[in-house]
Amino acid sequence: MLRHPFQYKSIASILFGAFFCLCTSACSEEPSTPEWSESQSKNESRETQREQTTPRHQGTNPRTNKQADASPQVRFISYNLKNYLSMPRYVSGKQITTQKPASEIQALISILADQQPDILGICEIGTDDDLTDFQTKLRRAGVDLPHSRRGYGADRRRSLAILSRFPIVAWKLPEKTNYKLNGRTFSISRGILDTTIQLPGKQFRMVGVHLKSKRPVEDADQESMRRNESMLLRQHLENIIKQSPKTNLIVYGDFNDTKASRSIYSIRGRPNSPDHMQLLDLADANGHRWTHYWKREDVYSRFDYIMANEAAMMWIDRKQSCILSPRNWLEASDHRPISVIIR
Repeated sequence: MLRHPFQYKSIASILFGAFFCLCTSACSEEPSTPEWSESQSKNESRETQREQTTPRHQGTNPRTNKQADASPQVRFISYNLKNYLSMPRYVSGKQITTQKPASEIQALISILADQQPDILGICEIGTDDDLTDFQTKLRRAGVDLPHSRRGYGADRRRSLAILSRFPIVAWKLPEKTNYKLNGRTFSISRGILDTTIQLPGKQFRMVGVHLKSKRPVEDADQESMRRNESMLLRQHLENIIKQSPKTNLIVYGDFNDTKASRSIYSIRGRPNSPDHMQLLDLADANGHRWTHYWKREDVYSRFDYIMANEAAMMWIDRKQSCILSPRNWLEASDHRPISVIIR
């Protein structure tokens, strides 16, 4: 028997209505996200900003994590600040000696305020006054890292430093910082900063470095200089593990070389050896692994690393650790920061 066309329309309307009700019911179960307003608390505003600028896999702030009491986390960030110091710069076409531009500093502070590090290892800070200035600006932005230590090598202009929410209980200079090349004696350019930090329940030994850059110099071959510096660093790491095999050891900084280079291989040591350093092969939210941008040549490279020995690796959360990629990264530095979560 033939059905009237209106009967088909009626059946179709009923089916569409039922489908619409199901979809509406399912969507209504998803909680809505409230809009940000200035009346919210300081912690809520920071968390909202992080959700807007940071991919979910980049980790959570240990002080705002809902499970912080059950599983406390410590966020360590390694960052080359790009000349946070007084030096000759071109301003309006003229060369003058001045501090890092205020806009670049503001971008740095903004990035770190979003990330809320508990420990911050930095390269290219200047004097003690520069470090105090940086520390003060961070504190005003809500990042209170009261404990700090600065170190340097032959280059007194660009220093290493570490800032921490937790006490720095020890620091040590390497036994050897000089090497010979072509009959001449050289010292590590930016030194080795070796500190021990007391975390809740355990200590971590953090070794910061900034190896010789790829910039050519008249004194010697830049690659050979970096190679010798890397071997001095390897010797220092071996001494640490030899004296205390169970040390939770992390090495971080700007190594100015690529992953398969002889310098990086020297620092890591022989695979399967007790003093081998595992390289955290991290990526950003898009799967990219570069950390440095050379504007003049338009080259992206991986120069910044974080390495850990076997004892420290068991405490590191690789899934939440990553290379950070905030929208304003290039306004702050020519490097991108690396974030590692310690459980």
